[in-house]
Amino acid sequence: MADTHLWNNIPTVVLFKIYSNLSRNERMQASSTCKAWRESLFHPSIWPSKRIECNLINLTNGNKSESKRRRTAFKQFIGKCARFIHAIDFYFDCNCYTQLKELVDVISILSSSAMQGTALKRLSLKPIHIQLSVNHQSLSDAMFALLNAIQTFVARNPGLQHLSLGCLEELLNATPSLLSIMAQNSKSIQSLHLSTVKEDPDYYPVHDIPLCLFEPFVSLRALSIDYDYICDEFLTILAKKPLEKLIINVHGLDEEHPGVKRSSWSLLKANSKLEVSVNLLHTDDSPDDLRKMILDTDIPLSHFRAFFLGENTSITELVKSVALKHQNTLRSLVLVDCFSPSTLFPNPSFSRAAENELVMLAWRCKKLNHLTLIGYEISEVDLIAITRLRGSQLKELFIPSCCISLLHSPIIEDEGYYDDDRFYLDMAPPDLRSQVIADIAKPLNRDWIPMTFGEMPKAVFDPHFTPDTAYLPIIQREQCW
Repeated sequence: MADTHLWNNIPTVVLFKIYSNLSRNERMQASSTCKAWRESLFHPSIWPSKRIECNLINLTNGNKSESKRRRTAFKQFIGKCARFIHAIDFYFDCNCYTQLKELVDVISILSSSAMQGTALKRLSLKPIHIQLSVNHQSLSDAMFALLNAIQTFVARNPGLQHLSLGCLEELLNATPSLLSIMAQNSKSIQSLHLSTVKEDPDYYPVHDIPLCLFEPFVSLRALSIDYDYICDEFLTILAKKPLEKLIINVHGLDEEHPGVKRSSWSLLKANSKLEVSVNLLHTDDSPDDLRKMILDTDIPLSHFRAFFLGENTSITELVKSVALKHQNTLRSLVLVDCFSPSTLFPNPSFSRAAENELVMLAWRCKKLNHLTLIGYEISEVDLIAITRLRGSQLKELFIPSCCISLLHSPIIEDEGYYDDDRFYLDMAPPDLRSQVIADIAKPLNRDWIPMTFGEMPKAVFDPHFTPDTAYLPIIQREQCW
C-alpha cells in the first residue's frame, strides 16, 4: 500500500520527464503502474512530435489473449490522444484480415473524435506489401470496409492536410468520391497521394477519374499519381497550383495514351520549386517508347527510379537518356533489379558496356546527390570515377559490396585474383576490402561503407519475397509530409 501511494504521488512534472525518455511501447507499459501514471500518458507534452506510428503487425502478433489486450489498450490510447495528435502512420499487412479490421476500427475512432474537434492533419497508410497472396472474400470485405472508413474520416475531418492511400490499387476506385468529399474543404489539402502499385503491371484497368475534380485543391503542394492520368488537361490544372512535388508511377504505357505536349510540361517548369519523380515499376516497354512518352519530353525530372524492369527495357539506354536530357535537374538515381536466379550474380548490363552510362551520368548531372544501385554490377574503377566526379556533393551512396566487381581492378590484378570469372568486393580478404572501400570513400570526404548482403531487400535475391517489399519503403518515404 505504501509503495502504491508513493508511485501515485510522484509530481506530474517528474512523470512527464520519465515518459519523455521512454519509447511508445515503454510508455504504454509504464502507464499500467497506477491511475496517475495512466492519466499522465494522455497529456500532449508527452508526445511533442504529435505523430503516432501504429504498427498493426506488432499489435496482432503473439498469442490470442495477449494480442487482444494490446489491441484494446491501443484503441483506448487513440481515443484519448486523438484530440492532440497531428499525424498518424499505419503499418499493416493487407493479407491479414485481423490487421485490416483493426485498421478500420482505429480510423473509425479517429472519425468519431473528429466530430468533437480533432487536431489530426495527416493520415498515411503504409502496407508492408501490396500484392494479395490469397483471394479470399473476407479480405475483399475488409478492404471495402477500409474504403468506407476512410471516406467517413475524410468527410468528418475538414482540417486534413495530407492523405496517402498507401499505393493500394483496391482503393483507387474510391478516388472520385474521395476527391468530391475533400473538395468541400479543398483549401486545407496540401499533400495527396493516389498513385498505386499494380498486382499485374502488364494488365490492369484504368479507372476513370474526372480531372476536373482536382481543380478545387488550390493549396496542393505534393501529389502522387499513376502515369495513366498524366495528360495535357491535367498538367494545365496542376500548373495553377503551388505544386512542389509531383510523383509519377509508371507500370506500362497504354497504346491509347495521348501523350503530353512539350508546352504542357513547360507550364509546370515555370514553377522553379517543383521536383518531379518518375518511378518505373516492372515496366517492360521499349526504351524508344519510354523516351518518346516521358524521358525525352520537357518534364522537370529531379528523381528517377527503376525497379525490376522487364527484358524489353534496356536500363543502360534509359540512364543514357536521363543523363542527356535532364542533366540540369536530376538529383537522385535509384536502380534496383534482382540477381540472376541461376548464378545469384548481379545484372552486368552496365559493366559489360563499352562506356559505363552511370559514370557518364555522374559527369553530366552536376546536381546528383543520391545514388542507389542494387542488383546491378559496377566495377570498383567505375565507382571510384563516380565518387571523384561528384565528390562530397554525393550525400547518399547505397551499393552492396556483392555488386562491386573487382575483376578489372589494378589492385586485384596485382594480388593475383584475376583468374576468376566474376570477383566481388564481399569475396575479397579483409585488408584488400578495406583498401578498396577507402579508395571509393576518399573523394566523398567522409566515412563510407557498402551495404551488406543482409541489408539488401530480400526480393533482390530470394524469389519467395514479393518485389514490392523492395521498393514500397522508398515510395512511402517520398510520400511523407
